[in-house]
Amino acid sequence: MESIPNGLIESLVNIPGDIHEKINVYLKLRTQYDIDDIQVDKNLLQQDKTRMIFLSNLLPGPLILPTRTRGHGLFAEKDYDKTEFVTRYGGLVGNKNVEGPYVVYNPRTKHTVDGEYDFLLSEKGRWVNEYAKKTRERKKFTNVTMKYDDQGMYFRTIGIKVPKGQEFFWDYGKDYDRSAYVSECLVCQQIAFFVCGGCKNAQYCDTKCQKWDWTHNKHYLNC
Repeated sequence: MESIPNGLIESLVNIPGDIHEKINVYLKLRTQYDIDDIQVDKNLLQQDKTRMIFLSNLLPGPLILPTRTRGHGLFAEKDYDKTEFVTRYGGLVGNKNVEGPYVVYNPRTKHTVDGEYDFLLSEKGRWVNEYAKKTRERKKFTNVTMKYDDQGMYFRTIGIKVPKGQEFFWDYGKDYDRSAYVSECLVCQQIAFFVCGGCKNAQYCDTKCQKWDWTHNKHYLNC
């Protein structure tokens, strides 16, 4: 196997092309480099997150890729069948009273797992996003579920197939703290990037949703 050349990681931060081209670049790199499955502690994550993501993508399983609204997300590197294993959710094991944006409770062991750090590179569950803040939208686009076994927690697809290139989404439940979420698009509930220039109130992710709201929801009546 080759050694990773200087500059390769930085050059892959913004790979040109669509999602399938980006996936294919990483799949090719997996045949060239042999990566150890190391544990990602707090220092490693803070010091070089870009390198950590790159190394994780060279290991088998789904890929961590940039998203337009959520920083990074977890994407299918191949076609996934119904109820197929996706990845494990690793992290720091704690008690019930632990809280945080990456904390998930394991009812089998009665412990929490904080996926913010102390996970293996191959344990990519902490990169699975929710689709939206509102319950109806979260449930509509959820395509994985959390399962439990003797090794801990893992994601698998639900009763639908997930094609190559699609992002994995999970509903973190009604008790999950979403107070840190930014404002959502009035139309699609994804993260909003700008406010209507007229009313200074309605928020949208892009002009397509803004035009849809103007035409179909008759936003002009309240603007």
